[in-house]
Amino acid sequence: MSRTPPQAQDKYQLITDKLLTLMEKGTLPWQKPWFGNPPRNLIGGNPYQGSNPLLLTVQMLADQHQDPYFIGYHQAKDQGWQVRKGSKASWILFAGTSSKEVENDQGEKQESRYRIHKWHAVYNIACIDDGDGGRQLQQWIEKYRTTSSISEAKRVEEAEAFITSTGARIQHGGDVACYSPASDRINLPAFSAFTSPEAYYATALHELTHWTGHPTRLNREMKGRYGSQSYAYEELIAELGSAFLCNDIGIQPQLEHHASYLDGWLSLLKGDAKAFLKAATAASRATTFLTTQE
Repeated sequence: MSRTPPQAQDKYQLITDKLLTLMEKGTLPWQKPWFGNPPRNLIGGNPYQGSNPLLLTVQMLADQHQDPYFIGYHQAKDQGWQVRKGSKASWILFAGTSSKEVENDQGEKQESRYRIHKWHAVYNIACIDDGDGGRQLQQWIEKYRTTSSISEAKRVEEAEAFITSTGARIQHGGDVACYSPASDRINLPAFSAFTSPEAYYATALHELTHWTGHPTRLNREMKGRYGSQSYAYEELIAELGSAFLCNDIGIQPQLEHHASYLDGWLSLLKGDAKAFLKAATAASRATTFLTTQE
């Protein structure tokens, strides 16, 4: 069992290395849907939030775990269970705030608050020995098993309502899907031009994520030229934002990409171990922005 926390940079690199291995084999973890049964803490029962479902999905796929249930070392110990020898921890990130005393321009002391991020180790249930042949674990798992009862027509209806609620200006025509910051307008090909409803909505949500980057909204850097690192970074944000939103609505992401997109992401991630998590965090902010427009 390995639960000695590596340095923060090591954890970024650890997850990025796993992601790169998957991507080089043609697997994009964010296109693996977790709706209906998201990664969650087995004992607390709550689904993980923010970028953590995606981080855990990357690690699940890389470590070939099947069930999206995780547990902390001490949680397992409190149940009388053990982490199997040689098991590898999965890492999630908690955000919080801290404070320190600083002097202002007048020399007066005041409290300054700032955000902190702390890594926390959890273990997939495949790493847990409950001492009962897995029966105790299975009893916990059965509490969370769900099946989706939402029809495709209902999902389409919800997707349409969500897109309308954002207030974004969207026009249809041509064969190019894009967002123009200059005109603050989204262009999409006609619905009939897509191979499936899922492909249309995944693309629309991708462009809506770009739309959140406008200076009057979340004000992201949007001027990167095609092929540049900044362009690849913004495309990764939009890709992840679409995946998050598709999962919220219950649509499996179906985005097709030119090989140059994948090459750009691989280059970006190889050059900056923190790029993936930063993009996931930015995508989560974009998702929150869009879902609060209703």
